[in-house]
Amino acid sequence: ISFVSKGWAGYVSNKDITDSCGVLDKLLPGDLVFAGRGFDTKNKVGQVCAEVKIYAFTNGQLETRDVESTKKTAHLRIHVKRLFGIVSKSYAILSSEVPIHMVLPCEEEDMTFLDKVVSVCCVLTNMNPIILLK
Repeated sequence: ISFVSKGWAGYVSNKDITDSCGVLDKLLPGDLVFAGRGFDTKNKVGQVCAEVKIYAFTNGQLETRDVESTKKTAHLRIHVKRLFGIVSKSYAILSSEVPIHMVLPCEEEDMTFLDKVVSVCCVLTNMNPIILLK
């Protein structure tokens, strides 16, 4: 896990979060961004010479040229989804109700206590030897 955005309250679209969270500013030439259909920040990603890979969800068959590309990236997408599951299941605080004070900004900071907790949980997950080996 190399980037964790701050939490968002209420209804916010994935596009709004992606555009506002700062992840696009951290992209470097050659970086690969996995995205679902409808991901419309390709232009912003392309400005830094990064590449967007759209998940190949389809009801029909893939074209021959797409099969090999999909095989190469599918295991990475599965690994990312698995990591999200591990983080949320490993730390009970992330799957339970939290007191209101945890979602308010900390004094003289722009992060909430919950944002800090999520960041620490992600760091601890990254350090797990089982994660590193797979």
